[in-house]
Amino acid sequence: MSIYKGHPIYGVGVPTPEYQWYSRGLVFDSDLSQTIEMKRIECTSRTFKTRKQAEKYGVELCKEWIDKQL
Repeated sequence: MSIYKGHPIYGVGVPTPEYQWYSRGLVFDSDLSQTIEMKRIECTSRTFKTRKQAEKYGVELCKEWIDKQL
């Protein structure tokens, strides 16, 4: 998990039946005393060969979403 503009964010690699990975991004509330999910971003249209690649893209999705909210 990392922090971006005050929000904890997390990228998740989700396995597909075709032995690929797709991305899920999770954005949490900026109040670090609580763990409240603000946004879940799924991207099934783009797949990756490794879980790490999917996780990295999930973090990028979170950053884009946060930037659009500001």
